[in-house]
Amino acid sequence: AFRKDALSAQRQVEAAFEKGDPDKGLILAQAAVTINPRDPMAWGYLCEAAYYRKSPIDAAMHCAKALELARTYPSNLSLKSLYHLHAILADTYHHSLGKRDLALEQFAQMLAFPNISPVDQCRILMARSQLYSEISRPGEALADLNRGAQLCADPQDLAYIQQLRQTLHAPE
Repeated sequence: AFRKDALSAQRQVEAAFEKGDPDKGLILAQAAVTINPRDPMAWGYLCEAAYYRKSPIDAAMHCAKALELARTYPSNLSLKSLYHLHAILADTYHHSLGKRDLALEQFAQMLAFPNISPVDQCRILMARSQLYSEISRPGEALADLNRGAQLCADPQDLAYIQQLRQTLHAPE
């Protein structure tokens, strides 16, 4: 019965997110954590709900808890879901909390995921190069741009890379 309750709660949370109702998702995610406080997936739902509700401190705390529990306890979190939690953390640390070193750690962990697509690698490298540029680390920014230029196929991405190269005063 316990496992059935947990699965039902997970489905309800997912349905709330799919309907674009992060407030209901939050309430249901809190209930899921109450049912099983060691369930990484329940904490992941809390992370997502906080992120959608623009509560960066809660999002960071819940994502970190979900990832920590996922290392210890078995869960239904897929690699894609774990990657998504790292992406939320990277964005939250970078754009909302100003914790740039922690954002860089998340980008590095995302790039280390197995079978990451060239499109995803491209996006991570562009975001990380922007962050390196912001913190006056032009060499690392340029290295990511050069690597991104080999992976990116979208003309807008390539234009962005060219623009950032010019900002960094890098040779063509």
